[in-house]
Amino acid sequence: MKRVVACLLVVSLTGCSFIAVNGPDIAPGTMPMPGDEIDCSESRAAPIVDVVLGALMLMGAISALVDSNKPDGASHAGEAALAIGAVAVLFGISAGFGFDRTSECRRVRELYGQ
Repeated sequence: MKRVVACLLVVSLTGCSFIAVNGPDIAPGTMPMPGDEIDCSESRAAPIVDVVLGALMLMGAISALVDSNKPDGASHAGEAALAIGAVAVLFGISAGFGFDRTSECRRVRELYGQ
């Protein structure tokens, strides 16, 4: 039971960018009305956090994989490596999403002079 709760907690924490980053709120090809501010996230803090946490998870997965190959290694180390690696992939996807959205926000704001 403790493992399930721990796994759910880790998975629920993945993806700062999915939660904290918003892309531009205008449809492609349309112009905002004069005086309207384009509401989106320019800060790359959330994607950077995703990269750091994903890298840490990847190192954890590699460590668990190395432990699973030892003769006296833990019997579930291979499964742990797979689970931790999957979480690292989720962080990577979230980081890519965040960097894409923040770049689009900066591009649109520059295009419309904001």
